[in-house]
Amino acid sequence: MHRPGIDGVNEPFHLGKVGSNTMPHKRNPASVEFAVALWRLVRGLLLSERVMLALGEEVGKQTAHEIVHEVAMAARKKGTGFREELAADPRAAPYLDREAIRGLLDPARYLGLTGRIVDEVAGRSLS
Repeated sequence: MHRPGIDGVNEPFHLGKVGSNTMPHKRNPASVEFAVALWRLVRGLLLSERVMLALGEEVGKQTAHEIVHEVAMAARKKGTGFREELAADPRAAPYLDREAIRGLLDPARYLGLTGRIVDEVAGRSLS
């Protein structure tokens, strides 16, 4: 989450706070609790692209983009979840049932090219 030249997400820091047991100058990355809270705040919106791509196969990319955008904005304005708003939307519901939406919004199922990239990087470091 942190490397030189790119600031990571860090826990709040104040005078007297110890960041690391072995490196006193270091600030710790954000806690898991913070990450979970952030995930709850965005309430599934991080995977809206995946939903748009799946919906786009049925209604076309531009229409899917408009639907997902409007659903996301409605969820944000109402303070509801993206999943709930998407399931209730009459334009999306005929193509995405609750089970499909659940799968699309499961981050564990959206790894994309991660495996291939990790293999490539690991292969380079072993060479």
